[in-house]
Amino acid sequence: MSKEEEKAYYRINEAEIKDDFEDEEEEASVGEKKSKKNIYIVIACVLFLVVAVVILLLVLLLVGKSRKLPSGYNGFVQKEAANLRHSYFANIRREKNVAVPVHFDEETNPEFTNVDFHLCMISQRAYRLSYRPNKEHLDGQERWEVPDYFIQEDECDERLRLSFGEFEVYEAPFGFSLKNPTHRNTFWLSTHDRNLLLSDKYLEVGFEIHSQEVFGWGERTRDFLLEEGEYTIWPTGIKKTADPGELGYNTYGDHPFVLARLDDNTYIGLFLKNSNAKVLKYTKETQGRSIINFRTTGGILDVYAFMGDTAEKVLQEYHNIIGKPHLPPFWALGFQQGSTSYTTTDIALDSVKRYKEAGIPLETLFLDEIWMKKYLPFSIDTENFDMKKLTTELHNNNQKMYMSMHACIPVYDSYGEIYSYFTRGKKVFIRSASETTDFGGDILIGDFLPGKCAYVDYLKTGAYQFLGDGLRTLWNEFNYDGIQFNYNEIYQDCDGECPTDDSKKAANRFDHLPYNPLGNRNRVGLDSNTISLDAVIGSPSESTKDASVSFNNQGLYGTMQSLTASAYLENNAASPLYNKRAFVLSRSTFPGAGIGVGHWLGENTNTFEDMRYSISGILNFNMFGIPLSGANVCGSEGNDDEEICARWYQLASVYPLSRSYYNTKFGEKEAWAFEKEEYLEAAKNALTLRLSLLRYFYTIFFEISQNGGSFWRPLFFEFPEDDGTTKDIEHTFMIGKALKFTPVLESAGGNGKIMSYFPSNSRFIDLISLEVIEVKGNGKQVSLEARWDYPLIHMREGTIIPYQKFGQSMTTNELVSENYIQLLIFPDRHQNAEGTLYVDKDGISLKEISSNTFEYYKITFSENMIRIALADGFETSGKLDKNQIVENITVVDAAMYNDTDFACMFDENMDSTPIVVDYDEEKETLHFLPRHEKEVIELRSIRGIQFGNSREDESFCNPTYVISDIQVDKEGDYANKKVTVKVEATNGDMSSFDAEFYLLKDNLINVDFVPDISPEPFEMPNIVLNSTLYPNRKSFATGDIMSYLNLPKIGENFYFEIHAKDNKKDLIFSSKGQPIVYTKYYKSMGAHVYGTKMFGIGQRIGEFWKNPGTYAVWNRGAEHVEEDGINPGKNLYGSHPVYFVRRKKGGNDWVGVYEHNSGPQEFVIARDGNGMDITNIKTTGRTNMFFMLNEEIDKVISNYYELVGKPVLPPRWAFGWHQSRFGYNTTDALKEVYNGYREHELPLDGIWSSVDVLDDFRSFTVDEENFEGIKDFINEIKEKGTRYVPIIQSGISAGNNDAYNDGLKRNVFMMSPGGDYKPIIGRSTAGDVVYVDFTYHGSPSYWHDQMEKLNEKLPFDGVWLDMNEITSECDGYCYASQRAEDPIDNKLFYWPGGRDLEVGTVSIDVQHELGSIELDSHSLYGFWQTYMSHVYFGSLNKRPMVISRSTFAGSGKFGGHWLGENRSWYQNMKQSVDNILLFNMFGIPFVGDNVCGFKGNAGIETCTRWYKVAVIYPFSRNHNDFGTDPQEPYIERFNEIVDKTLNITATEIIRKAMMTKYGLHNYMYTQYHKASKDGKVPLKPLFFNYPNEPYSYDYVSSSILVGDAVLASLDTTSGVRQYYYFPGRGEIWCPIWDITKYECIRGGSRTLSKIPIQDIWLHIRAGHVIPLQLSDANKFDLYTGLRSLDDLQNLYTDIGFLLGSDNEAHGEMRFDDGETVDLDHYDEIKVHAKGEIPWVGRNKIDIEFELTHAEATVMTNSQKLGEVLLYNAKKLGFVKSGDGDLVDIDNKQYPVTFTYDDKMDLARIKYEAEEAIPIKNVQRIHIQQPR
Repeated sequence: MSKEEEKAYYRINEAEIKDDFEDEEEEASVGEKKSKKNIYIVIACVLFLVVAVVILLLVLLLVGKSRKLPSGYNGFVQKEAANLRHSYFANIRREKNVAVPVHFDEETNPEFTNVDFHLCMISQRAYRLSYRPNKEHLDGQERWEVPDYFIQEDECDERLRLSFGEFEVYEAPFGFSLKNPTHRNTFWLSTHDRNLLLSDKYLEVGFEIHSQEVFGWGERTRDFLLEEGEYTIWPTGIKKTADPGELGYNTYGDHPFVLARLDDNTYIGLFLKNSNAKVLKYTKETQGRSIINFRTTGGILDVYAFMGDTAEKVLQEYHNIIGKPHLPPFWALGFQQGSTSYTTTDIALDSVKRYKEAGIPLETLFLDEIWMKKYLPFSIDTENFDMKKLTTELHNNNQKMYMSMHACIPVYDSYGEIYSYFTRGKKVFIRSASETTDFGGDILIGDFLPGKCAYVDYLKTGAYQFLGDGLRTLWNEFNYDGIQFNYNEIYQDCDGECPTDDSKKAANRFDHLPYNPLGNRNRVGLDSNTISLDAVIGSPSESTKDASVSFNNQGLYGTMQSLTASAYLENNAASPLYNKRAFVLSRSTFPGAGIGVGHWLGENTNTFEDMRYSISGILNFNMFGIPLSGANVCGSEGNDDEEICARWYQLASVYPLSRSYYNTKFGEKEAWAFEKEEYLEAAKNALTLRLSLLRYFYTIFFEISQNGGSFWRPLFFEFPEDDGTTKDIEHTFMIGKALKFTPVLESAGGNGKIMSYFPSNSRFIDLISLEVIEVKGNGKQVSLEARWDYPLIHMREGTIIPYQKFGQSMTTNELVSENYIQLLIFPDRHQNAEGTLYVDKDGISLKEISSNTFEYYKITFSENMIRIALADGFETSGKLDKNQIVENITVVDAAMYNDTDFACMFDENMDSTPIVVDYDEEKETLHFLPRHEKEVIELRSIRGIQFGNSREDESFCNPTYVISDIQVDKEGDYANKKVTVKVEATNGDMSSFDAEFYLLKDNLINVDFVPDISPEPFEMPNIVLNSTLYPNRKSFATGDIMSYLNLPKIGENFYFEIHAKDNKKDLIFSSKGQPIVYTKYYKSMGAHVYGTKMFGIGQRIGEFWKNPGTYAVWNRGAEHVEEDGINPGKNLYGSHPVYFVRRKKGGNDWVGVYEHNSGPQEFVIARDGNGMDITNIKTTGRTNMFFMLNEEIDKVISNYYELVGKPVLPPRWAFGWHQSRFGYNTTDALKEVYNGYREHELPLDGIWSSVDVLDDFRSFTVDEENFEGIKDFINEIKEKGTRYVPIIQSGISAGNNDAYNDGLKRNVFMMSPGGDYKPIIGRSTAGDVVYVDFTYHGSPSYWHDQMEKLNEKLPFDGVWLDMNEITSECDGYCYASQRAEDPIDNKLFYWPGGRDLEVGTVSIDVQHELGSIELDSHSLYGFWQTYMSHVYFGSLNKRPMVISRSTFAGSGKFGGHWLGENRSWYQNMKQSVDNILLFNMFGIPFVGDNVCGFKGNAGIETCTRWYKVAVIYPFSRNHNDFGTDPQEPYIERFNEIVDKTLNITATEIIRKAMMTKYGLHNYMYTQYHKASKDGKVPLKPLFFNYPNEPYSYDYVSSSILVGDAVLASLDTTSGVRQYYYFPGRGEIWCPIWDITKYECIRGGSRTLSKIPIQDIWLHIRAGHVIPLQLSDANKFDLYTGLRSLDDLQNLYTDIGFLLGSDNEAHGEMRFDDGETVDLDHYDEIKVHAKGEIPWVGRNKIDIEFELTHAEATVMTNSQKLGEVLLYNAKKLGFVKSGDGDLVDIDNKQYPVTFTYDDKMDLARIKYEAEEAIPIKNVQRIHIQQPR
């Protein structure tokens, strides 16, 4: 459209436009009128034909119909689009002429008709959408956008999917909608048919939301709930007035964020990231809908949308984007006082003195700009202020001081000379758009308090140093504690520029805007009392010069200034407050300011109305991410009405930022200044009460600094189900979750009563009077006494708050150093309560936060117990501050506990100590106290308190269990194999139990405590263990149970001891003298285990051996953190509650102990000179232990294998090389990987798909768009030897997909405990998900059917089960409606691991079909999923290949495991070896780690060395994360030379590693076959075979045994030297393959070596025979067709042997088809080689072959004999030629010859035959020296 056409169009439409900014609503379109007319005619006709009743029904029907919303002006049509699943891009063009409210002009306001739209997801509940003018409009100039550093996190996450919000696009007019996936057909928001307009100086976008409760959009002075209207944002310092919803009532800050409560009681937040002047037009429509229009004068339309089921979650999402709030210093929460009357040091100190004399707490003195000399920043009025004296005196009193500065830097000093700071700052000042020369070139000049001045440009790099130098200079004069920045909107005394010569004033290109966001009020422009809109800010480039102006970014100024100061003070080493939490206030703020800045609400008056507005203002700033906010108590202006002022002090008792500041001309307003005693006491008590509550306040501040969220909250944040909570919001509100405050906002009148709303079904207790207010049913207004003595604060039921004693401190320093912590508990109707507590050393240090040396506790109360758990931080040792000691715990409304007569506390070792319990009948309060002054309750050591009535309640303060009977079975199956001991609890209402002892085998004892309770404790499914042994308990023992057992006599305290057979003194395990507790939710038993070393208790990352410490067992998906034995626990994906102890030093006498329990457990280990004390703590199930008694460790492990079930043998291909990554997102990507391997001659046995292959990451779906042809590809590569494995996650997407719909029909999902009768919702990469309840009887068929459907789409050969711990992004529940009313968590006295059990998983209250709850069976989920998948493969008669992240004892018989999300670090490489060894011990030997690491970018050398280590991994898969550098071994960067001496590349070394693994395959496969068939451990530490050699215990991760014959020395360092141990004194170890320095090594030697990067150290053990392929490493390059283990079957098997000291060697090998389900179908050939060195005659060797098992069903070349390799050949003189023969089973002879490799001292023996002979057909080989 040309300029003329545009003007004509505007004139034509002008008459029709009623100016949308003043009209209430657009008129209906002509089409709509015609439509209505037709409807009326139809109705009229019907009226003649139907009776009156029908007429009435029709009318009612018509009334009920939804009326369409009026259309917006939006002529845009989508032209091109790209849906990338995680992002949507569209080019849209305005093609339709619509009436618009502004004038377009090519010169001053060109329209942008070509626009680029982008929408993406930042998190599961955060979206970003933008409309940018296409570059064709911009003529090489960039549009202004808010700089990135104002936003903490706004990257689109390609791992998310728009379908999570049911994203839908409308092409014409262009728009989109998002829906709530869990509330079908409920819109979050829609832009369909809403306003959309973009021009140079006017941009608008509209949203439809299903809400008429909207909040936010500030800064403004108004009620919290927005009414319809237009609201301006443009920072200004002009005196503020109440905003009536009309244009032009903007104030200091710029916060374009709105929160809406949707009609389904969920919430949405909208943030317009734009720093231009802007307007929110909010219109309510029919059917509970509203239209939100964002209008702005420049920049772009950049909007973020946040969704949540609670308002607090929406705020947390918002704060994740703009930055989580700063944790201020503790002292900042103390009361502050300032006044313009403090014109001298003496006057200021006098006020401080009067506070002290009045006994009123005062923390901080504030000085406004009057302290400066003539208002010159960084200068001091030394005539009136001795600042050093002032601060010194305050600091001596443990008080603080900060002062205010304005934004302008004066041109002149007080003597009329150029001010030094003006000279210093010339390079960093804001520039004028004109060339004025009055004050140094183009510096923009303003006018304010000190006269002409300039303004620092904080977008320039030098500004940081300029401000920092000034702040440091001030500190050198006096030690201030913080700073306030005032008038930084920027506010000045003139409009625009203020040059001395008006003729030099710059022309303002923004004088005539097409739209004035200030409206017509006062007829002012955007530059009123501020700098020129043309002012140049930043250092613009040629492309940004038009954008870098104040018109675009003035809203940022105050935030830039204050954050610069905060960053300097905290982080600059030259700062006087370096590494301390900064206290910085700013009057003007922008989103993101809260990461380092607080805010006061500016000028106000001493009226009830302004007091009320302060509440809405603080609530808003809590939403805006600046919780440290407050108003000037009693108003900075206005009369000194004492009643209002006293009420204001009561309100200030809970202000986040509590400060009185006033202008002296309005009278004194200090708390000490009241003339009326009643008011004075009111202020004093309010501020004293505030001080006692600061520990609670600071705890909330810490929580929101970590998570985002609010300090002050409207009632509806906490009671969203009550519609009444959104009415009259200011009259009562919440502080955190626990306290409800009711301010007195009007003169109470004669009756002294006010009304306060109490929500539905709530209970509160008055914090002062302890009167309980209970509301049953609907919420209601309750009449309260508007008392003067204390503020009206009520505590919510079910909460716990920390506080400190009232009236004992005057400053926060005294709180920390002199006052103990108190805890106040108000139980709910279920007798539950919970709360948190944060403490640190001084409340100042930043390092305490960064180093986690704070303490953050979660405290819970339930019936007769209190639990205190460290939820974050670290409990330090050393001297305790008093705020780390609990002096008193008070339970209010405690009448039901009036008969309590005992209490005790438990320390970190769960040892109990009695404490005093006191019940106050008058107040109905229960108190817990230390017994005497010298005894304290230390937070860092207390874990809980038990109390009750000793006659009725469970008490494990001093539990006693006495034996009442002992019965030994004398007949039947258990004759002399079973003992039953009846154990009676003798104090309190404790559970008695039967201790049953079974001798199942002569080396396996079962000890089972069967409690006398109903219902019976959870019993794990039979399939977990070998059911023959348990639960059937068939005894195979020949001995007598009492040969192993010591028991006390009847009537004595219960204990039991396990000892060596028939040797009562040779104790193994003893609970004698150890504490025992046995209750429903807490079971603890201590025992002394006689031993020296211990390993086990998985899963965790760390060393093989277990040191003293605390180790939790509870399946948890979490970051890999190295285990340190300190809570919170570092437990990971699997639960393996088994440990193995070496009984005696210098021997091979071991015992294994397995705790058969799937609930959360903890093992506390302490060591002494005679072994170790091990305390096992459980929460659920029962104590059921198995003792594996053997002398040799390998037999103990085999015994455990038999107990839990021998491990599954995967198909042969599973032992090869695999490739995967998160990011193979198309079939072509998979083809590229496959072809990359083949083109570089690298073998590939399996290619894996992560969630990319799934349709929007939904399990059991396939992304058919991006994976077109995937089925054909899978079948094609399978024919060539490469298998395919897809991922299946634990969650089923809770959306419209077959797996979900089918599961709903079959009712197979785990159900919510919240009473909503819906599946429990979790959250994962697939968005909202549900979980199969595998305990449900219908789940096996459901799982089989889903697997079958997936297999039809993806013909897989194995499955990869991920996130099946269960892992969820929510803690317990994603939606508040699914939280259990009476959570089981509150009944748990102790959290094993010291962590909330629901963190990162689903609710432990979920009920399962057979009566169990998730607490019981959570750790079995991965086990169940593995089992079901295993069964599916069985139904196909296929050997299962199931890899699961989550495991449990017994999982190994159904599947394998990979170690999870490791990092690309050498340390993780080393730890992988430790953990692979441990999983071999746990009965899951098919295990591996992500080769090269999953997280982070793997270096070339790291990855190369990792491949060498992975040679001995059973499962070797390269897998890395989305967004990390590619690490496929064929990519170009691996073509880099890593050994310049040999000129060898990384790829070549990796290929060598691959070939080596293949060469060892038959040997490794034999070991894993033996594990499955015979229970033999495949991979093991050296001490298994060499128990008496100390070094074999020291180098577990560097020297390990593969079977009995091969020693792997693993290079897990960055090329540095490390120790390797070669065991077996007198033995010989020879390298199997050639290495750089080839030599055989004598056993018993430790070598400190640096393994060359190209070498792989695998040594054959003397006396052993091994099968090999590819036995000549020098010929690896010749095997060009070797692409998979299938190809390897075409190569013959060589046999290598190394004679022992007795000149003999033994070995065996097993062969099968690699896939048969029946593991009996194999051949086993045992080989025995014997050499002779006679005194006379030739040396000779005879090798005998024995076929010991012959059921293999196939014959491949790999089962045929190639060559025979004799290592250390010189020993028998086989260094030249020789002769001999091979004899087959038919006695046919074949001549043999051999060659000799001098470097390797290796003789290769070959036989002459027409074709290779099957090894099983060989009878013997005889060789001898030549004559």
